[in-house]
Amino acid sequence: MHSEIKFYGLLFLKDEFQNLNFDTKKIDKQRLIYLKCAANLSRSLGSLGYKYVLLCNDLDKIQEISIKNNLELNLEKINFETYVPNDIHFSPCHYRVDVFKYFSQKKNEFSILIDLDVLVVSKLPPLKEIFLYGEGYINNISDNIFPAYGKKFINSQLKIINSSASTKWVGGDFFAGNKEFYKLLYKYSKKYQTFQVQNKNKLKNMTDELFLTGAINEISSNDLYKVNDVNNLKIFSRYWSININHKQKDFNYIINNFQLLHLLADKKKISNFYDENLSIDETRIAYVDYIRSLKLIGYNFGSKYLPKFLKKIIKKIISN
Repeated sequence: MHSEIKFYGLLFLKDEFQNLNFDTKKIDKQRLIYLKCAANLSRSLGSLGYKYVLLCNDLDKIQEISIKNNLELNLEKINFETYVPNDIHFSPCHYRVDVFKYFSQKKNEFSILIDLDVLVVSKLPPLKEIFLYGEGYINNISDNIFPAYGKKFINSQLKIINSSASTKWVGGDFFAGNKEFYKLLYKYSKKYQTFQVQNKNKLKNMTDELFLTGAINEISSNDLYKVNDVNNLKIFSRYWSININHKQKDFNYIINNFQLLHLLADKKKISNFYDENLSIDETRIAYVDYIRSLKLIGYNFGSKYLPKFLKKIIKKIISN
């Protein structure tokens, strides 16, 4: 691969608070936490020689927050055309469709889109040797989703958006490929996103991962493009630090085998790492200490029995 590898994130600002795995209910604090996560990711990737760009819709507002809080970020405003109702679940994530269109116009670039709450915990291998330029990469989280919800239910949801049954479930947190991959991903994600919006009342708990799964399912099943699971490369993985309904791999295995961790429950903790100006090695040590702390272990034990309002209070305390 001789093309440039570039990382991207997406932050689509809306006027109302978004309930996206957050402990806070204040929109300004939510935005700042997200931006600190992005700045932390940008700093870590930059130390490894990779450029990170945060794509956004409200450049002026994000610049204002960044300047006020001394955040170092490469920002770029792009055009968003996708129709997304405000009352649809995880509505900002639907704008990934427009990001795919943006990537489909990038020449001589291998574009990687990852979520903002991703932590670099060790040095990446040479990505130009790992990724194949003519193939696409996604995060296959079937091991999380199918045991938790059942294949029958998942396929019933796919049927509502006119997608055939799928052997995998696609996470919305990792996509990588060249413009040809993203041309197809844009075409089919737009198609299934439209179906999901049209049937949103039947799909109230479904996120963008539903239409993304439909899109990848059609691309793969019709052999339109070679799509690989990034999981098999031992680069990117998810980890929940709190109690969840599905099984996940042991933390020691995750921290020792993957360099990029999507930490869905730890946005506040990641934002703290940015404030502390930690190196990648220091970040790894700090996160391991957090996972093994008696406070977190006690929280997870107690959260099985404590009322919801107490769990929120304790989670807020241990995240600081």
